[in-house]
Amino acid sequence: MVRSVAGALGGLSSLLVLAPLWAMELSHLHQGRAARSSAGACGDDLQVGLGAGLLVELAGTLVSGLAAAALQDSPRLQARPLTSLALDAALAVALVIAAFDLTGGYYSPVLATGIKLGCGASPDHLAHLAVYWAGPMAGTLLAPPLYSRLVGSKQKAE
Repeated sequence: MVRSVAGALGGLSSLLVLAPLWAMELSHLHQGRAARSSAGACGDDLQVGLGAGLLVELAGTLVSGLAAAALQDSPRLQARPLTSLALDAALAVALVIAAFDLTGGYYSPVLATGIKLGCGASPDHLAHLAVYWAGPMAGTLLAPPLYSRLVGSKQKAE
């Protein structure tokens, strides 16, 4: 329960951390973003259709969950937790970059809500829930049984 509350507070307060970074305008994607966000004109990160956006967020969380399980199960990496953590972090960054121009690559319902709920020309809260909540939740729920099946079928083949 404490972990869930801390995660929710972190995600919802993420704009407080991101706004100063955006204000530095380190990337062309950040130019004017802090001012637009604070003015409520933050723009919509969903640049694809609803179904495609849902699949992007679902696939990203699914790949992340499968990779985390594989890294955790790897005998070589069990003795090297920092290497495992670095690989997991690198994959997370790669997944965000891959989806950045499609959905924003949030993969976290709370983070997406904290930063993007109500953004865009015509904020559609149902679309936000479908893409940024249903997609990642489905990916997270599908990862463990899919990983078990993949590992089980690999072990049977050996």
